[in-house]
Amino acid sequence: MSYSLNSKNLKKIIVDPENKKYDSRDNSNAVIETKTNKLIIGCSGTIIPGSVKTIGEGAFSGKNIIKLDIPDGVTKIEYMNLSYSESIKEISIPKSVVDLDKAFGGNTITAINISKDNPKYYSDDSCAIITKDNNRLVYLCKNNPIPKQVKIIGDYSVACDLDCFYINILTYYYLL
Repeated sequence: MSYSLNSKNLKKIIVDPENKKYDSRDNSNAVIETKTNKLIIGCSGTIIPGSVKTIGEGAFSGKNIIKLDIPDGVTKIEYMNLSYSESIKEISIPKSVVDLDKAFGGNTITAINISKDNPKYYSDDSCAIITKDNNRLVYLCKNNPIPKQVKIIGDYSVACDLDCFYINILTYYYLL
């Protein structure tokens, strides 16, 4: 379930300290579900606390973020997390993230940094996120060629706006 406040100008979030269900711990500028440690709403001023385990569906959708540093300890990034975030350029993914399928569609990422110690995903100079076990493309930055090592093209893996008319596939791939 997405709780996003679709405002790219949102810069500060404070949750009432008396709220029993949500918090904005460590001056994070975010709404975090206290019981599950799930960040459900972020903004351009958000600093993700190390205690967060999941970044919820659409938490940063439409926000004016340039760089997103995900701390070690986050294990899951849910669906369409940075969709419609037109200013995002760079994302850093730690070794702890093992679930991020369909997380980054429709944005302007130009640099992806994945910890070399991540057991599930890797990235190379192609601005792509690829699974280690079967070379499935999880995300490809807009206007970049599909890396040669990719064997499977996953759902929502190719960043494409309305002006994207075709994908030139030079090698045989399994399309999911």
